[in-house]
Amino acid sequence: MAAYTDEHIRVLREVYPAGGSAAVHALLPEHSPGSIRVKAHQLGVRTRVSGSLRVWTDAEDAVLREHYRSGGVAACAALLSGRSQNSIYARADVLGLSRSQAPALRRSA
Repeated sequence: MAAYTDEHIRVLREVYPAGGSAAVHALLPEHSPGSIRVKAHQLGVRTRVSGSLRVWTDAEDAVLREHYRSGGVAACAALLSGRSQNSIYARADVLGLSRSQAPALRRSA
C-alpha cells in the first residue's frame, strides 16, 4: 500500500469534494478508490452533496446534452466518472433528453 505524501493529501483535499474517489484515483492511481475514501474520512474531507446525492454540475449536464443522444448511457458513463448508469438515465430525463433518442444499452450475454 502506497503512503500518502503531503502532495497526495493536497490533491485529495482539492479534488475529492467535487469529484469523489474516482477523480482522485485518476490522478493518484497508486491509491485505490476505497483507500482514498478512507483517507478522506480521516481528514474530514467530504464530497459536495445535495441531500445524500452529489449535485450535477453544468459541465456534466453539457456532457449529457452533447453525447447522450448519439452515444447513450455507455458513452456518457465513460465520460462522467463516478456517475452510475441509473443516475445518468434519471438526469437525462430531467434535462428532457428522451431515452428513445439514445441507442439502447446492450448487455452482453
